[in-house]
Amino acid sequence: MATYSAIQTEVRANIIDLPTTVTNAVPDIVNQAIRKIQEDHNFYIMEALTTAATTAAATRVLSAAPSDFKEFRGDPYYVEDDGDRVDMAIAPDREAAERAFSVDDTNDIGEPCLLLLSEPSDDDGTRNFEVFPYSDGASDYSDGEYRVRVPYWKYLADLSADDDSNWFTVNAVDYVVFKATADGFWKDWDEERATVWEQRAASEKARVIKADKLLRMSTTDTLAVHKGARAVKIGA
Repeated sequence: MATYSAIQTEVRANIIDLPTTVTNAVPDIVNQAIRKIQEDHNFYIMEALTTAATTAAATRVLSAAPSDFKEFRGDPYYVEDDGDRVDMAIAPDREAAERAFSVDDTNDIGEPCLLLLSEPSDDDGTRNFEVFPYSDGASDYSDGEYRVRVPYWKYLADLSADDDSNWFTVNAVDYVVFKATADGFWKDWDEERATVWEQRAASEKARVIKADKLLRMSTTDTLAVHKGARAVKIGA
């Protein structure tokens, strides 16, 4: 396992001739390398689930979308107090949701059927999860509201303290070092060395992604050809 500080030290050693601008940029470059591989592949470590209850008030807002939200990971659903699960759908946009349900008729109520990721409410990209139709307050929980679960892929938090580590500093340390080194050389206008380190990073990236895919495959002995399918192995 490598720490944030140890990775920075190795990257600086690889670049050797470090102008102040590159030296100061190394902490950000390391985090950018980790972010880039998460943009290109959804790793097991990125699986997340958020739960929120509907409200009896005339609002569609279920909750704020998590700040680490990358994208949906399968369809949302709600779980009843007796343990039953009821699947929902995701609206591709508000127009589609409002075609299926009335725009502002608060009498158009029912159990949650559709989830919408709203438009950003500010320049930081803050968004909400909204449910359609309005809640009828008729779930089997004592408060009558529905417990909606939203599976999603998350981005890991940036490293910050010297001793910080995460899944990638444990399982993809060579990729992180190689990619950060390449980015450091790009910043230093050394295209030749940057290209060499990019090639090394690409090789490590492919290895790490393959290992993650093999991990996923190890959970099933059935090849399914539709999105989100996963068989559960029971017994020998």
